[in-house]
Amino acid sequence: MPAFRSPSFLNNDFGSVDLDLLRDFLLPFSDYFVARNFTISADTSFDEDQFKKLARLLRTPTRSAPSELIEAQFHIDEVANDRGMESLILAYSKAGIPLPTDDELTPADLAMRTWMRHPELLRRSNYERIATSQRSFRHYMNRHEKPMPFQLPTTVVINAMEKRLSTFNRDRHRGGGTALWMHDVGDVLAFVVRRGENLKRGEFIEGEKSRYQVQRPAGYDNHGRATQNAAEAIADQSGTFHSSGDGRLWSESVQA
Repeated sequence: MPAFRSPSFLNNDFGSVDLDLLRDFLLPFSDYFVARNFTISADTSFDEDQFKKLARLLRTPTRSAPSELIEAQFHIDEVANDRGMESLILAYSKAGIPLPTDDELTPADLAMRTWMRHPELLRRSNYERIATSQRSFRHYMNRHEKPMPFQLPTTVVINAMEKRLSTFNRDRHRGGGTALWMHDVGDVLAFVVRRGENLKRGEFIEGEKSRYQVQRPAGYDNHGRATQNAAEAIADQSGTFHSSGDGRLWSESVQA
């Protein structure tokens, strides 16, 4: 059984995880919580005080805590983040299993729902992520031994890339609205990509009142900036677009 670690996805405020989903996840362990003076039923609707008490109980398990609950918390917590969600989405794709269709799906929500429906998929995704961490890398290389003459991508190509990236992100519950900016700085061509990030649940202040809502922050690729050395024509993040049939680095035949 994995060593217990306090689940970080419960360290946030009330509303940081889908509460109905959390209730359904905990229902199989209702006897354990009843023994700790906390009742969970199919009709339970957590308020803020109940959530805080529940989070406290989950952070302080007793000797009678079901091993399945401890294991579930371990795997859910491991992948309840942006990188974990990406790994889990890839696992769904490899297994040929459709992703949940929820419009509002955070990393913690996806991890919890996966444990409830496909626990082995969550286990395998997490273990593969652990096994390959710190040793994985990506390398893009031109198919030709000698670099081909570099051609700047046209507006047509940029627009096609934006559409393809938006489709890619929508399929991963990150929304559309991708924008791509190109900056030519000497012999370096840099791309800055704006894309939606995973949904965040949280407490927000509007005027004098506090409310809970789900928002999708905008993110900008900085560590993953698509950078091109014109002399060597080596692509980084833009590698999926860089190779065309005639050897040119950019092709205007890219389909939207």
